[in-house]
Amino acid sequence: MRMEGWLLAATLLMGVVLAAARPAEDAPHAVRFRHKDGTSAALRINSPQGYGGPCEQQSCGLGRHCVAAPGGGPATCGCLERCRPHYKPVCGSDGTLYRNHCELHRAACLTHAHITITHSQDCFYKDDDCRLGDYRRMKTKVLELHERRSLGSQPAGAHTDNMAARRQLVDAMFRRFDSDSNGQVESREISQVIRQEGLSRLTSTCSLYDLLKYDDPDGDAHLTLQEVYSAFDVYQLTLPKDQEVSVTVVTAGQSTVLTCAVSGEGRPPIMWTRHGQLLNELNLEDISDFGDDGSLYITKVTSSHLGNYSCHADGFPQLSQTHTLLVQVPPVLRVYPESQAREPGVTASLRCHAEGIPPPTLAWLKNGLDITPKLSKQLTLQANGSEVHVSNVHFEDTGAYTCIAKNAAGVDEDISSLFVEDSNRKTRSAWFGVVLHRDEAALHKMDLATLSYVKNVSLAAWGCVPLAVASTPLGGYYVIQCRPGSTGAAQPQLLLDSVTDAVIGRNADVTGTPYMSPDGRYLVTVDDGDGLMRIQTVSDAGAIGPPFDIHTNLHLADLAFQRSCTQRGQYNVVGASGRQTDALLVELSSGEVKMIKSLKEPLRAEEWRWSSRNRQVVGSGLFGQYLLSPSRESLFVLDGHLNKLNCEITEVVGAGAVVWVGQS
Repeated sequence: MRMEGWLLAATLLMGVVLAAARPAEDAPHAVRFRHKDGTSAALRINSPQGYGGPCEQQSCGLGRHCVAAPGGGPATCGCLERCRPHYKPVCGSDGTLYRNHCELHRAACLTHAHITITHSQDCFYKDDDCRLGDYRRMKTKVLELHERRSLGSQPAGAHTDNMAARRQLVDAMFRRFDSDSNGQVESREISQVIRQEGLSRLTSTCSLYDLLKYDDPDGDAHLTLQEVYSAFDVYQLTLPKDQEVSVTVVTAGQSTVLTCAVSGEGRPPIMWTRHGQLLNELNLEDISDFGDDGSLYITKVTSSHLGNYSCHADGFPQLSQTHTLLVQVPPVLRVYPESQAREPGVTASLRCHAEGIPPPTLAWLKNGLDITPKLSKQLTLQANGSEVHVSNVHFEDTGAYTCIAKNAAGVDEDISSLFVEDSNRKTRSAWFGVVLHRDEAALHKMDLATLSYVKNVSLAAWGCVPLAVASTPLGGYYVIQCRPGSTGAAQPQLLLDSVTDAVIGRNADVTGTPYMSPDGRYLVTVDDGDGLMRIQTVSDAGAIGPPFDIHTNLHLADLAFQRSCTQRGQYNVVGASGRQTDALLVELSSGEVKMIKSLKEPLRAEEWRWSSRNRQVVGSGLFGQYLLSPSRESLFVLDGHLNKLNCEITEVVGAGAVVWVGQS
């Protein structure tokens, strides 16, 4: 019955449009037929007596016909009582699938509604037994069948990943279907293939006739080779060899467009991924418009966006282009102190700290003039130019000392004054914080400006109840320590992308508590179970490097970062032992390890029940020189510049927490 419907549809498509020409009063009735190819022919038939009634001049429009009034009154237009039962489905703007154009226009007449023809796939699938999933499976079976019959020399499944093999297979199949070799496949030929090969049903609901229903966009009941290519996803996609990897450099705060170089006639939609996450399916505020050409738009780029983005045509991931996005961040600079007063004969120090991507270079001016030509024993630059030391201060040393930081993205500067105050103090922009719940496999993101929750990120799929988290702006990572599994074994850390809030995967085999250096360039992990401190660098491109292992039996309870006073932009890390009297100091740039001894015994673990950090170590700020670490009965002050014990403050009993107020 289905085949007959299609044959009838094909016959009707070869039909004609009827137009009546007004005959003379005594002439036979003339009817003119206009064919689809534009030619026309006239057919004369003898009119019965009385032709030329009230309907002769009445034009009623689509879906309607003329109704003569009884007794010879004026004619009226009414809705068609029925349409011819041919099947050429069309979608109405009311969301209904109609069997043919006539049924659509008849429904518009009956409902007094304005219904137009649309091209929505959802409408086609709404009232049809052959659903999209079954239709795709049917086409896959057709390919597999003809692969076995036509291309026996090819390995099975070659058409799946090899576009040339797929095209060759579809070409052979089209030639088989096109029995009269006229370059088109019609329902008669499809019927012939079905009979010859016994293909009445390839799936429970779909047959070869559905090719004419779903992949005949011009509705002419014929399939061309190009239409068959489209039906079976045959594309001639290309990606130039020199464009397989593209590098884009953009300055933070600007917008950028990544355009996919995969091209070809009839190319499927472009899909974009980051760390394996399909961006097209995510509702991201800053990555929201993919454009008609498949380009990826990123607005207000930050360092969290740097990294790799991949694009491919939908269904063809094997032909993929990688876009490496490098983000340049203009320098953000701070000086310390902003203003200071010194008496003659003492030493004054002015310090400058700058962050940016790439790392900025520093220069100093005094009252607008470069100080380099004036360097002497009395005026020196230290810590790779980040500090100015003025010994034996004289009155003529009074002035405004300007630190200038430059990189490819921009310039920043600030003034540290002797005797002169400057109120131009920079502030940091708002940050997001992360809240952990004791027994919940989730992160809760909080806007620190409003102290309101903004999003909950589930980690249940990874079986991770977070114990600790560290973050870096380079690449936008959250590094998460998870509670040990049911067997008691430690789980490797999770890496979460703060742009998509998706878990990227594990941080190799690194287990333990993560700590991040203030500049975000060093990830340091402490694993008491293995007695390891593991150091990983974070590059300007946001790549986390392999771990450098430092073995220790100190059972480190806490870490603090101390700005290096000898190397600009570098940090040392100080670790306090939760069981022993020594502290560990590691120079991150070189991996050199030192010990700071005689800090006395810490609080016992059972005396500090709030956390496993029964011995803190706390620095005194970015420009601070000292660190504090408590023992059971005293407080120790460490000198971060000289990397040694400075002094002990006695009679501080049971100190479990230390907080600095202000900066030293």
